[in-house]
Amino acid sequence: MKKRFLALIIAIATIFCLASCKTQQKPQENGGDTQISYADFKGKTVMTVGQGGTPDVIFRHLMAKNGIGINGDGENSPEKVTIKYATANQVAYIIQSIKKGEADYALLGEPAATTVAGKTEKKIVLDLQKEFVKVNKDVNFVQAGLFVSARVSAHSAYINALVDKLGKNKAYVDGNVSGLSDIFKKHESTLGNVAFTKELVDNCNVGCKKAGEIKNDVIAFLNAVKEYNPAQIGGALPGDDFYYDFTAANNSEYAKTSFTVGVVDGAPTLAVANILDGFNFSDGETTVSTGIKLEGAANNIVAD
Repeated sequence: MKKRFLALIIAIATIFCLASCKTQQKPQENGGDTQISYADFKGKTVMTVGQGGTPDVIFRHLMAKNGIGINGDGENSPEKVTIKYATANQVAYIIQSIKKGEADYALLGEPAATTVAGKTEKKIVLDLQKEFVKVNKDVNFVQAGLFVSARVSAHSAYINALVDKLGKNKAYVDGNVSGLSDIFKKHESTLGNVAFTKELVDNCNVGCKKAGEIKNDVIAFLNAVKEYNPAQIGGALPGDDFYYDFTAANNSEYAKTSFTVGVVDGAPTLAVANILDGFNFSDGETTVSTGIKLEGAANNIVAD
């Protein structure tokens, strides 16, 4: 029987930035944060992680909106930009590529962007999140989501309690900046190697919102994905049943009393920092526990 996975989305926004290989900066355009012209990408090489991942898709979306083409395989047009890829665990390789001049820009999410910029003495010249908002009027940027199967979504009291807990994660992160590295080391996350500061945490822009309340934002993001590869979203935008109905009261007897949330290790881990040690919910009769399992890639997460 086909299971319904896309019952709930929570927006967890993370800024994606371009760290320039060039030491000079251009004046900011139109009073904004942009320190580079889109035309400057012509003939340049941008290195990023994860082909088809969020940084890649949003960068391509912005290039298309600003009339800049992307070189295909074997193509080397000076009027287009070239994108090269490293795996999710090759940030160190990207750092060396920039230092050697093998790439002109690094396209990374936080906290990697700030880390790479610091280790290469380069400047962050483009905030993809802000640029996305510029070309998609009246929406905000959403980047990650929490999805549940139909079996879990049947328990609305548990879902509401879990989301309420995640809504308090930002306050938890802001109040534990100096200890974040130790928290992540305890759970063997790659974020354990990050030297967190208040500025870096602010740049990560962690937040939690109910998807049904920000449908237009979600649709704008999914449309950008659809432009790149319609198959990534099943060929068409999802219907209303994609968004969990938090007003529904459905608390049937629990099929399980222990759930596991699979999380792609990296920036998404920061979004669940306050439940890394687990989350317990009780309705007075049944206690339900939730554990976190960190994975190296999204395709490693399989709902049962």
